[in-house]
Amino acid sequence: MTGRDYMETIRRVKREIRLLMEQIERDSVIAQGVTAIRYDVDRVQTSPVSDRMGDIVARITETTELLYDRISLLQGLEEDARRLLVNLKPEHERVLVYRYIDDMGWTQVSEKIGYNEKYIFTLRDSALNELDMLINNTISCASSD
Repeated sequence: MTGRDYMETIRRVKREIRLLMEQIERDSVIAQGVTAIRYDVDRVQTSPVSDRMGDIVARITETTELLYDRISLLQGLEEDARRLLVNLKPEHERVLVYRYIDDMGWTQVSEKIGYNEKYIFTLRDSALNELDMLINNTISCASSD
């Protein structure tokens, strides 16, 4: 796995978390407009009984469980990344943390660090190359043990 792949995995999991949270919010709004089946009254109905509220609650529960799994995964990835990144040049570490862990856009990263965006891309490329070497060294040290 390259440094870029590793850092992009963090961004992808963050996107998944945002999407899951949005799904829970949408389902919650839907649930507010749905009435549950009342079993305490007699009903005459020609179509099969459907418990829409139960379906929505089940979907929210499943999505919430998946959300917690993704949050746990993200926490582990970020902890591992921070342990690796502290071994980089401070400038490289900041670029990768701001972009991939803090999820900033390139303009925000350049403003935060104080360099123009073109130079930030150069820093990013250097940082990812340095991270690749660090990952490869970590892997080769682990395999020789």
